[in-house]
Amino acid sequence: MLSLENKIVITTQPADQAMKLSDLLKSKGAKVFNIPMVKTFTLKLSPEQVKDCLMPDKYSHIIFTSRKGVKGYFDNLIEHKGSASLPTGLKISVIGESTKKEVENYGHKVDFINPGTDVKAFTDYLLEKVISLDDNVTLAVGTLAPDYLYKALSAKAKPIRINVYETLPVEKADENLSEYIISGKADMCVFTSPSAFYNFLRFFEKPEGISLAAIGTTTSNVIKQSGCSVQVIAPYPSVESMADAIEKYFTNL
Repeated sequence: MLSLENKIVITTQPADQAMKLSDLLKSKGAKVFNIPMVKTFTLKLSPEQVKDCLMPDKYSHIIFTSRKGVKGYFDNLIEHKGSASLPTGLKISVIGESTKKEVENYGHKVDFINPGTDVKAFTDYLLEKVISLDDNVTLAVGTLAPDYLYKALSAKAKPIRINVYETLPVEKADENLSEYIISGKADMCVFTSPSAFYNFLRFFEKPEGISLAAIGTTTSNVIKQSGCSVQVIAPYPSVESMADAIEKYFTNL
């Protein structure tokens, strides 16, 4: 018998990003349904923004905190330059393995990866081990990304924030799949961003009798601040870590 046999798990990722986590959970025996709570769109940068981000005599480092940030950044670069090439010597830092793999998909090597489990650990690592005094740094993020990293880096470096993607709430949740939540038949709902949970509350209010899982401390803290409990927090910001943590939770019940 598989570890998640007969468990019903609801994921809330954007439809185009849900397959990997869904496949991992299904391989462990779960019945998985995705009810997207948000959707993401790459923002088109102006030629001036692209040029400013990539001037080799001005910026020496670029930081990515999500796969969507990587995609938005390089898709804009390809649109304007015709390739994903970067200036020689430009360093790349990422928050986790999935973000690293996305950078590699565009043909680049990651120089530094977060050794910790959340944005705070990533920030501390960058300030202590990676970023030098007065370094010029580009942050490629989404419109809803908090300014924590930007403000922390500003104490030592000269960061510029570029919004390369936008996250919007979905306007309607699938009625048939929503019954799993409304009726309490779902065993767990999984959230990979604060924005997904915020929109979830618009449709379902505070879920009763369903365990909640979060991919990191930022998302879990938002859930807790709403008055809900979080039963599972992935130790690392990756869907592999999330799937393993869910398996461990149900195995130990």
